[in-house]
Amino acid sequence: MTGYVSTTDCRTYTGLTSTDVSDNDLQSFINLASSMIVQDLSISIVDEQPSGNVNGTNKTFEVSKYPIADINGDGTVSVGDVIMYQWTDDDDPSTRSTLTVSTIYPRDGMVVLSSAPASTIQKVTADYSYTLENSIDWNLVGIACSYLTAYLFCIKKFTVIPESISRGPIRFRYYTKPYNEYLSKYNELMYLIKSTNHIKKTSNKMELERTEMD
Repeated sequence: MTGYVSTTDCRTYTGLTSTDVSDNDLQSFINLASSMIVQDLSISIVDEQPSGNVNGTNKTFEVSKYPIADINGDGTVSVGDVIMYQWTDDDDPSTRSTLTVSTIYPRDGMVVLSSAPASTIQKVTADYSYTLENSIDWNLVGIACSYLTAYLFCIKKFTVIPESISRGPIRFRYYTKPYNEYLSKYNELMYLIKSTNHIKKTSNKMELERTEMD
């Protein structure tokens, strides 16, 4: 996973310095944050049988839910975001083998294979994820990823921060732990990313999947 933001941009957005965390460690937190955002923005589908003939000549199949989502955290949807399988026995998973995907059309849910499955194949299945957003602002995702990264770093390093401190007779109390500001900013940005109405197409119909009140 490459992550939705670079270490340089993450430091710019959050104020984390190389004294706070090394580039290697920061990249690990970015990768974790990106994985969490993938789960937040997409819904996973496993072993779906896409539409399309298995006749030895057909190479194009269509999944039922789309747009197809980015699942490797690079901000683009590519052939690596869909895994296609062919089964010589549709009741025996041990007969399943991977097919090579040559092209995908994420907004249309179309997957084109490098070669057509043989007519003796009993079924073709797809593992993929789809998103409810027809258009994602990846710049905002990158900023959101920065804040989530900073939050993950802080809760690992500073979980022993007390909720209150005393200086003689004076007691200071944090009503919110300082690092929660990063999480709050992340949630605000994710709300913006997902807040508009989206008309979601499937292979069979048009339906409203998310409104501003969801």
